Amino acid sequence: MREVELPRTVQNEIDAGRLTLHWGDGVPLKAYFEGADEAFVDLCKLGTLIELNLDSSAVTSAAFAAVAWSTRLEALSLQFTSVSGDAFRALRSCTNLQTLVCNPAQEVTEAATAIGSLVSLRDLNIEAGSWCDLDVRLICEKLRLRSLSLAQCSQLSDESAAALLPLVPSLESFSASDTSFGDDACRFIGKLDHSIKLGLGGTAVTAVGVAQLRSLVQLRSLRLIGCTNLNDADSFIDTIAALTNLESLFIDGCAMPRSAVLKLSRLRKWKLLSA
Repeated sequence: MREVELPRTVQNEIDAGRLTLHWGDGVPLKAYFEGADEAFVDLCKLGTLIELNLDSSAVTSAAFAAVAWSTRLEALSLQFTSVSGDAFRALRSCTNLQTLVCNPAQEVTEAATAIGSLVSLRDLNIEAGSWCDLDVRLICEKLRLRSLSLAQCSQLSDESAAALLPLVPSLESFSASDTSFGDDACRFIGKLDHSIKLGLGGTAVTAVGVAQLRSLVQLRSLRLIGCTNLNDADSFIDTIAALTNLESLFIDGCAMPRSAVLKLSRLRKWKLLSA
């Protein structure tokens, strides 16, 4: 039984196919919203949402301030919208927010500053954003993230990897796939000794860089798809052999010699070896 009566603006978006709600205990808990400002504000004022997806919606920066009403919010996805970074300040009222997916196109450093203040945040995906090295530092210096994805952030350099060091005690999953990261970045990534999953596909990493990951003794999954500079197969195999907890290895498109792939396949009983 629904205990909450929806505002007319919200019901209109549902009827138009621009809003999908999932209910629990008589109230809307999850929303997939593609509509515009007025309905978004009224939806947030309900104060019941714990998950909100705004990807590709028409919500503007001015209306996004209403997200401050959603104090129960635990997960938010905000990709490919016009919401600018300065509007991210409203998220400071969402003190239960644990998961955030976003890639603001404007005022990116303002967004990074706001994100860096969200101490409840545990999982952050900022893929395909216009972030710079400073932004990554602003985000990482105070947070205790469990997972972080910087994939497809083309403006980042190896210096961004140094900004990860405050996350050493907590980070379990990290991706920098399809960035300009190279061997210098691996010097810092190799210090993330709680890491279980690591993605460096499509980067300039070589076998020398991979060798710097030997200290990641808890690593279970390593994605190196499209790393075409892994030209020292013997060194690479030695490193993989040292990662004794590794269960899944992705080396598709690495131009690895067939003989090397056979050696890798004999190292252990893989959960998944994709080559």
